[in-house]
Amino acid sequence: MSPAAAEVRILHSEPSHAIAFLERTLVVLWQTETRKQAVLELASLLAGLAEESRGLALMQVIGDHATPPDADTRAALAKMLKANETRIVASAVVFEGSGFRASVIRSVVVGIAMLSRPKCPHTVFASTAEGTEWLSGHMKSSGSPRYALDRVRLAIDDLRQRTRLVST
Repeated sequence: MSPAAAEVRILHSEPSHAIAFLERTLVVLWQTETRKQAVLELASLLAGLAEESRGLALMQVIGDHATPPDADTRAALAKMLKANETRIVASAVVFEGSGFRASVIRSVVVGIAMLSRPKCPHTVFASTAEGTEWLSGHMKSSGSPRYALDRVRLAIDDLRQRTRLVST
């Protein structure tokens, strides 16, 4: 195991989603469906880890097989963002899919942000590279000068692998 992988704390892993923490960043991979209970779990983890870390970045990656969340789950996501807006340094959502389906998912994510109107920077990206680069700038300006993009990308890859293993 590489030194970077050793610093990734896997907090939850199941076929639908996985959560990891590293570098003052909470990384979530929504692989299939986003359920309200999972969002409530994420909100609790976020609040606790933000207290420990004095603020953190939130990186949510939506898998290309994920379905749009239902209305209750969208409301829970908006509430999570709003309730933690002072704890989140910056929030990035990535959906790497393309075409009509991807634009539908991205518009749902934008709608959630408009509903919650978080005070923290919150942006949607088409790639993890763009999302992590953007988060890096915010984290460096908030007191994490050695924020490691490669470690965050490694965590995303690790979560993808874990959700594949759990689902087989």
